[in-house]
Amino acid sequence: MKKPQHCVVFDLDGTLTRKRPKGAPLFNIVDDVMPEVAKKAMYAMREKYEEIEKTRGLTANDSINWFLEGLVVMSGVGFTVKEAEHAILNSSSADAREGVKKCFQHLKSLSIPIAVVSFGVAPFIRAFLKRNDLTSLVDRIYGVEFITDHNDRIVDHHGHTIVHPENKDFWSRQFADEWGIAHDKILAVGDSTGDRRLGHHKHLRIGVAHDEQEKAHLQPHMGHVVITYDFTPVHNWLLTHINQQEE
Repeated sequence: MKKPQHCVVFDLDGTLTRKRPKGAPLFNIVDDVMPEVAKKAMYAMREKYEEIEKTRGLTANDSINWFLEGLVVMSGVGFTVKEAEHAILNSSSADAREGVKKCFQHLKSLSIPIAVVSFGVAPFIRAFLKRNDLTSLVDRIYGVEFITDHNDRIVDHHGHTIVHPENKDFWSRQFADEWGIAHDKILAVGDSTGDRRLGHHKHLRIGVAHDEQEKAHLQPHMGHVVITYDFTPVHNWLLTHINQQEE
């Protein structure tokens, strides 16, 4: 089999999923099935860190603390991975954007490796992929892995698996290295300033926006930004760059 010359790394929430007015679809889905006290705590926490992001931007420590505070809430109420997975698998809010599967299938037909690099939780990502019949099309998932007890309750996490906005470039390069692909052949797809380090080069990163205001916000961090509901413009951009680099 011919060695691949490119790989593509995708963010998940807001990129592969449909945009929501507030929050991230997968986390909102999970929060909504928690006990009321935990649900309120998670939403308050999100508002706190989103305000920090607006005022001065999130540091790596901010992102890690956000996750750890959420972990305390989940473990405090005995929340299980299976409860989260069930919620995602059965929620239409976890549907992929129109055209995502077609894009992934096309990339796979070209033998291009695909990874999801997300400031999120690996079991939640796997549930999203399963719901949307994308599991076999994704070669690697980078997201935090939980430690559970014998009853599947979340009790801790594997620290070395944390992905946050400041280390998405590290995980992107690691994925490319795994396949023996040069870093300047990594194409990246994101939807927020949290994806400013996704991939390796800015000009090989595309941002997905829902309006002109968000597009302007993303442009300093992306080589190209599209306003779109479906995934067709992303699909076309990826193919254009793959073809250009192969000429």
